[in-house]
Amino acid sequence: MFGEVDSAELYQKVRRFFDEDEWFFEEDLENNALISRFRGENGVWSCIARVQGPLVVFYSLLEVRVPEERRDAMAEFITRVNYGLPFGAFEMDYSDGEVRLRTGFFTADIDFTTTHMRNIVYSNLITMDRYLPGIMR
Repeated sequence: MFGEVDSAELYQKVRRFFDEDEWFFEEDLENNALISRFRGENGVWSCIARVQGPLVVFYSLLEVRVPEERRDAMAEFITRVNYGLPFGAFEMDYSDGEVRLRTGFFTADIDFTTTHMRNIVYSNLITMDRYLPGIMR
């Protein structure tokens, strides 16, 4: 149904974006991932860009965990936020309270470029920074 995607070539395109945009990052070649950090106006968080077959996924991960007694309230908060988001989604792992924002792109049958990657990354970072104060309450 969809054309084949060369994951190694796709990974290099993702890496090229981070090189050209002058990000400091570590490579996790075992997981086809690049790991970095970002400082927004409202805080600092970890970032992971990952190639998974034809998918490019970018995560912003908070380094603090939601305490168990606050997880239901956080789940409601991010559900309400997600309803209005045109792109991306907040997620929470109920087992440990990790909160992250996921954006991604399905790359089959297109010429994936650094412009696509820029859109995935910066829409994510802007959204995380916007909602971070509400998450940290």
